[in-house]
Formats: sequence, C-alpha cells, structure tokens
Amino acid sequence: DTITQAQKASMLAQQALELPRVGKQLLLSMALVRTNPRTPPSCYPSHGTILTDRFHWAAFPPLDTVLRKHMKKYYELSTNKCQSRDQQEFNNDLVLKIRAEAKKYGWEFDDKAFDDKKIRDRIRCFFKTHIQNAKKRLKTMLRNPEKRANIKALAAHFHLIEEKGVDEMHHDDHSDVEDDMGYGLSQSYSNEMVDHRHHNDVAHTFRNEHHHIHDLDNGSMEI
Repeated sequence: DTITQAQKASMLAQQALELPRVGKQLLLSMALVRTNPRTPPSCYPSHGTILTDRFHWAAFPPLDTVLRKHMKKYYELSTNKCQSRDQQEFNNDLVLKIRAEAKKYGWEFDDKAFDDKKIRDRIRCFFKTHIQNAKKRLKTMLRNPEKRANIKALAAHFHLIEEKGVDEMHHDDHSDVEDDMGYGLSQSYSNEMVDHRHHNDVAHTFRNEHHHIHDLDNGSMEI
C-alpha cells in the first residue's frame, strides 16, 4: 500500500534525523542491502597477479565476495564491540580468509606494500566506503522525499523501528561511541538536515504526497 509506505517512510525519516541510534542503524541497513552497481569483470585476473597498493577490490570478485559475506558481522562488531578482543580476532581472521582466497586463484599481495596490518586497513576502508556511500544516498533521499523511489526505499527499512522499538532507541541514544568508520549521522550532518527541514519538512512532504502519490513516476529504487 503506497500510503502506508509513505507513512512508514515519514516516521523513519523523522527518527533518522532526530535519533542518532536510528540514523546509525539505517545507514548499516542500507549498506548491507546495497549490491555492487559495477558490472563484474568478464574474467578474473590471471594466475600470478600481484596485488599492489593501487588494487581495487572490485577487480578481484572472489575477494570482494568474501568481504561482503562478512559485512554484517564486521559492522556489528564495529558498532557494539569496537576495539574489543572479539573485533581484533575477527579482523585478523578476515585477513587470513582474504589471503587464502587470493592464494586459491594464484594471486599474491605485494610484500613491499602489504603486511597484515596494511591489509586490515584496506579491509576497513572497504567497509567505511560503504557507510559513506550510504550517507550520501540517505542525504539525497531526505532532500527529495517526494520521489516515489525514495519513499519505497525508506519504507523498506522500517523494520529497524519495529525490531528495536522507539523506547530502546531513546534509551541508548547517547551511549553510542562514534569512531572513524563514520557510523551514524554525524552532528554536523544532522544539523544540516534539520536546517534543511525548515524549508522542506520531510514528514509534511510525505503526508502531502499521500494525496497524489499515484501520479508519480515509478523510477528505480536507489539506496
């Protein structure tokens, strides 16, 4: 039901702006469901390829797949157990998995450019990039709430509120520790969006769209 979607989108948009916990979970959810928009290479790099410091994960699909399979756990640990022993062990194990997967295809990391720490840094950058991209997509959606594609996209993440509950969101709203992974909506980002609402109130726009939503073009869902 389109009107129900708009109502859910309105509620989630408001809470994402007002509650850091909701904003953080929304970004994580968006990053997890995002598929790689790039067309995968028609063939893999040849046996004996050396991964230099300029390599891209997308050019090595099996390695990209390993990271995506562990994305949810990586975000969970970074959010709930940052700098814990569990996170350290997980990160070290992920490096081993990446090295093992590369070895299966005859690829090697350049010894001069990469030790385990450097590979961990590149893995971290991979996940951080997904969060930053999710921020950009969310910012665009909240600035264009009248688009049906954006309404559908936000409504699709409404389970975040249903699963956690508003009370829980309020309870631990100030207990989150932001790290340089860029989780959640930063204070400056939230302020910018709040200022923007003076000119284009998100919830009000969603409510107005209930009356003529059927006139909107479908468009593609981009999140």
